[in-house]
Amino acid sequence: TGARWEWQRLLVGIRPSGLGEKAWARVLEYLGYGVHGALEFYSGMGGMASALHEANAPYRVVGAYDVNLNANLAYELNFHMRPSCSSIENLKKRQLDKKARFWLLSPPCQPYTRAGKQEDIDDPRSRSFLNLLDVLATLDTPPDYFLMENVKGFDTSKVRQYMLAKLQSINFHIAEFLLQPKQFGIPNTRLRYYCIARRTKPFPKEVASKMNLSIPILGMTDGRCGTERWAFSDSKSGPRHSRDNQPPTLREFLGNVFLQDDGKNKMEPFLVPKRSCGI
Repeated sequence: TGARWEWQRLLVGIRPSGLGEKAWARVLEYLGYGVHGALEFYSGMGGMASALHEANAPYRVVGAYDVNLNANLAYELNFHMRPSCSSIENLKKRQLDKKARFWLLSPPCQPYTRAGKQEDIDDPRSRSFLNLLDVLATLDTPPDYFLMENVKGFDTSKVRQYMLAKLQSINFHIAEFLLQPKQFGIPNTRLRYYCIARRTKPFPKEVASKMNLSIPILGMTDGRCGTERWAFSDSKSGPRHSRDNQPPTLREFLGNVFLQDDGKNKMEPFLVPKRSCGI
């Protein structure tokens, strides 16, 4: 948590009397001190934004995109920000460069769903995602984190291969999952594809080398060599977690495992602009 409360430490001298350190840190985060921006594409009613909030990480969605006007109204009610109706298929580098440190994406699933025609990369509904990937590869300051979800079927698609190639071309480390909500303790068995990618540090080899069908129980750092070790609920050695045999929460998985820095990246371009205040 040291990096998270950096601004709190710098401004501790003006903390109002009677306000605890963590409460003051929350105020500073709300004002924009030390908070990183995220962009949500295909935002709908804000499912990805909700997950980001649940992760309890110092990130705030600063821009969202969806062409559905009704969904945008619902998003505004949920998050007090109306997404842009701009076509994702026509977004340009100047609109996305240096805008956010984290990209959240849930592109149309119709080109890949097993119940559809599976036209894949030839389906017109794939064009917007392909355009995002093309723009991403040209950014002067690309995001450090990338989270994308889709249906079972995307994992065998040509668009997935295109996505992996684009991410690797700009030094993203990638981990892929096929997961069901019931693995997070939610009574739903719908299988979904997830790609998490980050530029800050590699994923453990046992995660990056395959399509993962289970969730890491805990992300740990080995202090002796600085490497990350993940345990899985189906590992032969058994779970290594204080809550044995219980699925991790979104906060544990996103906040404590995925969104980890190596301390070498320059953060300033990604910080949310500070709000005006009377302090």
